[in-house]
Amino acid sequence: MEWSDVITADDIISEVSMMLDDADMSRGLSRGYYMNSVQRAFEDLNLQSFMTIKTIDIELKPGRFTLDMPSDSFNIREMYMHNGVCCQPGGEMAVVHWKRLYNNSQGGPGYTAAKKDNQAQDYYFNADGFGSDINGLGYTTYFANIENRLIMLSSPCLEYKYLRLVYNSMGGEIGDKLEIPRVVRECITLMTAKRVCMALMARDDKKYRVLYQVITNDLDSPRDGALARAKVFLVRMGTWKRNEFNLRNETAKF
Repeated sequence: MEWSDVITADDIISEVSMMLDDADMSRGLSRGYYMNSVQRAFEDLNLQSFMTIKTIDIELKPGRFTLDMPSDSFNIREMYMHNGVCCQPGGEMAVVHWKRLYNNSQGGPGYTAAKKDNQAQDYYFNADGFGSDINGLGYTTYFANIENRLIMLSSPCLEYKYLRLVYNSMGGEIGDKLEIPRVVRECITLMTAKRVCMALMARDDKKYRVLYQVITNDLDSPRDGALARAKVFLVRMGTWKRNEFNLRNETAKF
């Protein structure tokens, strides 16, 4: 599902501090701890729901066939090669495919793999074993693998200047200003409140234990908890996409 409006960590902190009777932050927890709790909640929801998707273009260094994954990424969705004009008419681009066990972690053009271009037939090569040709049609196939946060590109990828990555993000790097979708406001608020309340229980268990149980139930109830409802919303197909999907199925010739 798509969304446009966002809220900030300050909005969450204001609500949570009032909920826990700590508006003046005099209970021993700093504003920095509140901020960290919001960041942790946003990261957790992203990891559970694959909510945030980012697209970045990385300029490749000549002769260097490896690069690090973005620091806020945890799941690569798509890879493309281009020369900076991929979105213009006539702009050249190529899809980067995944090759199992491909490894050039030292950064050079040479690599190891269970199947190579001079060995038995591989999905990425001709039946005769020569050339990066996926179907014998005479075009180059670009492939890569990822290991221990390292993206390892095949040598033909450096025919292009940029690598475009589409990936799931944990919501930003540590210290970034958070942009939290308003549609998951309740979920992030309760996730933050649960963590802060746990810390406050160490100072006054009697006062906060019942409140902690209420927050946990509102957040984690499997049927109607805020977390369950947020996950259902985030994976729901938007109306525009659903209508297009149904239209295509209705007009498809099987």
